Amino acid sequence: MAGAVLLNGATNTSQASILILAPDGKSVKFAARLGTEALDAAIDSQDRIYVALGFEGGVALNADATAVRWYIASDSAPSSTGLRRAMIHRVDVGSAGTVAFLMTANQSTPTTRPSNDVSPGPGFVLVFDNNGQPISRFAGAPGSRNILDVVVDDERQMLILIGWKQATDWLVSGSVGGPVQIGLIRGVTFQGDFLWLGYDWHTYPAALDGRYPNEVSIQER
Repeated sequence: MAGAVLLNGATNTSQASILILAPDGKSVKFAARLGTEALDAAIDSQDRIYVALGFEGGVALNADATAVRWYIASDSAPSSTGLRRAMIHRVDVGSAGTVAFLMTANQSTPTTRPSNDVSPGPGFVLVFDNNGQPISRFAGAPGSRNILDVVVDDERQMLILIGWKQATDWLVSGSVGGPVQIGLIRGVTFQGDFLWLGYDWHTYPAALDGRYPNEVSIQER
């Protein structure tokens, strides 16, 4: 990719890149290399660009991807553990410019890594204003829930967290049934306070045969 701008410590061989195409999609107007990997990106109402860079953190660029506006690092692990950094793997920006990054709750070993699209445990949500000033940091969801993605709703001053939890499909005479993954959509404030919950089915003993049918949970548990 000749002529690409090198940003955030990238080199000519860095694989994470941003390409801005011409309106007809037939040519590249701007190109920038950002680092080792880019896992997600978002664009605000002024065409400014936000990128989740995995182990290398998250970055906010100007609209033509020629300069870094601000940068955040992912959590580092104590050197005594032998673990690598946590990963920032999702990003979104709201209509008023509030930015949220999703970071894995765990760190990887030198030879393995968390999945790009899920973090064991809740993950952490990192919220910033459009100048990169921190607003909050909180765990994504309680219990056995796993958070996959985050959406910023500036109009309602709310974040929407999307993910799943691990459960079992039935219980009879003490014998546990097969595992199931149950989707969830969770609304929280910019500080992480609970607002509402969608899906996230719970199991209640109701049927005569002792099975636990899934029912909608409408309140915090």
